[in-house]
Amino acid sequence: QRMGFGTENKVVLRFETLFWDVCPYIQCTDARFRVLNGHYFGKNKTLIMHCSPPFADGYDGLDDAQVVGECMIVLRGMYGAACVEPVWSHVTRWDQDPYSMGAYSYFQI
Repeated sequence: QRMGFGTENKVVLRFETLFWDVCPYIQCTDARFRVLNGHYFGKNKTLIMHCSPPFADGYDGLDDAQVVGECMIVLRGMYGAACVEPVWSHVTRWDQDPYSMGAYSYFQI
């Protein structure tokens, strides 16, 4: 009865050049995202933007290109002109997967 269930989505962005800090976790200026430096963990020139609810629940109706655009607005705000467009991206939508309908479980307080 105390088990909860929710959605944690990710936006994976791969770039041609490395323009961000060399540390495992990057402090983000937007509360919708937490940023993991994939490059630090062996994923060449890749950032993983973790999205929590409520934004992760359907991304406010945005399509994949718009979600990537939201991530890029945040990254440009953090890194300015050094920030380049991604050469590849992938947006997860665990809340829409008919077999999982979400991404994690937790004990409610």
